[in-house]
Amino acid sequence: MQHTMVSDCSNEMDPCQKKLFEMTQAVSQLLAKVHQLQDAYTAGHQHRVGLFCQAIAEEMGWAEVDCERMYHVGLLHDLGKIAIPNQVLHKVATLEHEEKRLIKSHVEMTYELLKDIPFEFPLAEIVFQHHERIDGSGYPKGLKGEQILPQANILIVADVVEAIAGKRPYRKSLGLDFALNELKKGQGKTYDQAVCDAVFRLFYEKNYQLPTAAEE
Repeated sequence: MQHTMVSDCSNEMDPCQKKLFEMTQAVSQLLAKVHQLQDAYTAGHQHRVGLFCQAIAEEMGWAEVDCERMYHVGLLHDLGKIAIPNQVLHKVATLEHEEKRLIKSHVEMTYELLKDIPFEFPLAEIVFQHHERIDGSGYPKGLKGEQILPQANILIVADVVEAIAGKRPYRKSLGLDFALNELKKGQGKTYDQAVCDAVFRLFYEKNYQLPTAAEE
């Protein structure tokens, strides 16, 4: 399934649009810095996902302003984890049922934290969908196909690849090859095909490298 992203403003923004976009950048950076004080790992993950989201959007030919927005989408997508105790969030042992439920609740918490901030694009709704899957197997709403926003489809894939390829507090990196194989298995089924194609081009044709912790 392919989506076409059409920007609601041109690359040449008028002064009001530019000011609003600058405010979006400032607010998202502030929230990310606050999150980093509570959970440096998740904040770093968000930063890396944001950079990856931006690269994917650029590869898909999106307008510059929409690509820049995708960085901020990634930067805040797990903000709700600030409400989850670190001993649960980074637990090495198998999670109990209630602990799994608590971690999944970060999606709703992120939405609640962001929904009343007047961003100039639907950031809260985009990040609310980042655990959805196009076959309806995701959460929290079980959305399918075009019910999922184009920006969320990019975020979904970027989050999965970075989470698998990156080092987690409770395990070592599984490697980029493992992550891309996961994407191949799910392309067009659980993950948007156009987004997957863009990711494969980045890695296989353009020698793209995932952002690393050293770049934070």
